[in-house]
Amino acid sequence: GIDDLNVTGGRLIGNTIYHNCTSGINVEGTSGNYLVENNIAVDNAVYPAYKGISCSRRAGNIGIWDSAPSSTTVNSNLVSLSKSGTMYVFGSSFSTLATMRAATHQEQSGLQADPQFAGAGSGNFQLTAGSAAIDSADSAASGEQDADVLGHSRVDTVGTPNTGSGPRAFDDRGAYEFGGGGTPPPPPPPPPNNPPVARLSVSPASGTAPVVVTANASSSTDPEGQPLSYRFDFGDGIVAGPQSSATATHTYGAAGNYQVSLTATDSGGLSSSATASVNIARPATAPVKYIGQIATNYSTNRHTSGSVTVWRTGGVTAGNLMVVTASLTGTTAGTVSGTDGAGDALTVASDILDATGHRLIVLSGVASTGLAPNQTVTVSFPSAATYRITADEVQGASVPDAHAEAAGTSTAFSSGPTGTTTAADFVFSTVGAYSGSAPAWTAGWGALSSYAVGADYLGRAYQVSSGPGGFTGSGTTSGSWLAATVAFR
Repeated sequence: GIDDLNVTGGRLIGNTIYHNCTSGINVEGTSGNYLVENNIAVDNAVYPAYKGISCSRRAGNIGIWDSAPSSTTVNSNLVSLSKSGTMYVFGSSFSTLATMRAATHQEQSGLQADPQFAGAGSGNFQLTAGSAAIDSADSAASGEQDADVLGHSRVDTVGTPNTGSGPRAFDDRGAYEFGGGGTPPPPPPPPPNNPPVARLSVSPASGTAPVVVTANASSSTDPEGQPLSYRFDFGDGIVAGPQSSATATHTYGAAGNYQVSLTATDSGGLSSSATASVNIARPATAPVKYIGQIATNYSTNRHTSGSVTVWRTGGVTAGNLMVVTASLTGTTAGTVSGTDGAGDALTVASDILDATGHRLIVLSGVASTGLAPNQTVTVSFPSAATYRITADEVQGASVPDAHAEAAGTSTAFSSGPTGTTTAADFVFSTVGAYSGSAPAWTAGWGALSSYAVGADYLGRAYQVSSGPGGFTGSGTTSGSWLAATVAFR
């Protein structure tokens, strides 16, 4: 081993010390100002001497004794014991590196691990692949050499992370450099990553609403053969993915020409896109008609969503329009969305918020496959102190055309006029009255029952129009109010 008695200013750097009867590295007496770094010390002071002679001298793989601890630094050493014993002495004795580090704050980069010698029993203390000593030393340590004990230069081992420090983060701990004899040439640069080639088909590409369409990106390829993820945008506000599956299905409940977009992304983050068109025709329907109320619900507790349950015996007919109105208090601006129990999306057709946290939202969507009794329609919104939700069913209309909104406190309420519609068939108007009275509608509007919760009211009315125009929902109430009118075609 290495024994320093009454020596000042020593540097013990890059040694391999194995199976000594006493301490592997021993700094004692009046010794001080020592640096002990990048050494490997294994199985010292735990086995008897040659021919079984017992040892009663100082213990520890590394021992810093007497006056030495106050001015000695130990760091970046690798230690190991194959049986219980003293791992370190630094003023006090410690059985593990972790307890020594916690007590002294020394060995912040120290390792307790098997160094994986090539053949310690035969005196071969060179390192083998996978040793924790490889590429982990501090090359900035005073006295660290550019070559190992055999004269081999330092080598950055391919495939081993450089966890060392200093100007070379790949020096090995101990006396031997793994793979020494020269620095291997750098690996060849990897080939560049090219973006994938996105290809998209849709089936069917046309039909009469409602239509279930499958988007298929399975013909997409990647030049390097990397796995792809797929994101489908169906052009009506509905997005599927990113996902590993190359196909996705979607139901179009409303007429229109839709552009389906695919984004294919490889594991390197490169993307490409493709598009395909879907043409959905409006179904032949009976004349526009208000069918009736689907359900209502309210809460006076704070929520971020609310739902209504279909109570009508016949449920909601497939292909009919659902108009859902939500009146909120104590809320803010933010995203509002809806869905029904069959997976149909509801989108916002009108939205107005006043300065006191009242908000009135009209959502709509086609019940593509219909709803059975006890299925739900859910609306999600920013946190609200209270909500009132109503849902109505309409035949012969499917998408919003134009809308208008207004707020006020006068006894006469008015949404203001919508823009001129293209071919309005069904016009829906609603008013939320807060701490007021039940609304009354002006002539020409088919008033529906007001939904009252305490002194707050949610009123609704409708018209069936014969063609394009502008429409204003109006009437009287009291308290503050929000009003909205939406024309559907």
